Amino acid sequence: WLAVDEDDKKISREIYASEHKNTTYRIKTITADVFGSGTDSKVYIIIFGENNDT
Repeated sequence: WLAVDEDDKKISREIYASEHKNTTYRIKTITADVFGSGTDSKVYIIIFGENNDT
């Protein structure tokens, strides 16, 4: 959980890659707490690595 008012108060995490050549990411984004609702806002996820390895 990432929140400025919860637990350790951090809103970002560094996650280190494994030694595997391929990595599968599963990302779940929740924009509302009501089934079927959503957002008109633009939501982005940026995944990056070093030396163009991502």
